Amino acid sequence: MITTKLSPEDAAAKETAEARLARQRAMLQELAEIGMSIARAIRAQSPIVVETQADMATRRDLDLTLARTYREVRLTRALEARLARQAAELKDRAEADVARRAVVPRHNGESGRNTIH
Repeated sequence: MITTKLSPEDAAAKETAEARLARQRAMLQELAEIGMSIARAIRAQSPIVVETQADMATRRDLDLTLARTYREVRLTRALEARLARQAAELKDRAEADVARRAVVPRHNGESGRNTIH
């Protein structure tokens, strides 16, 4: 891997992108934790034994809410994974850009060819 000092503009852009990704990840993690707390609370309220129509309606409503909450948590986790992939791609592109800028063709007087030093 080629290590080259970033220009001030590149360093600022990288820091800004990394800070934004860190904030987004933290927010998504918090949302997932909140969703799981809600799911646990709903599950605790759901009647185990359905004896009356009211119990059945309550159970049905809670089950629907629980299913929606689980779905939201799954979507949040999927978004976290997507964000992680995008962060890795961003890092790879930035490293490739730095490496590309570091490679400067120079003319070799003996052979008449351009070589990379």
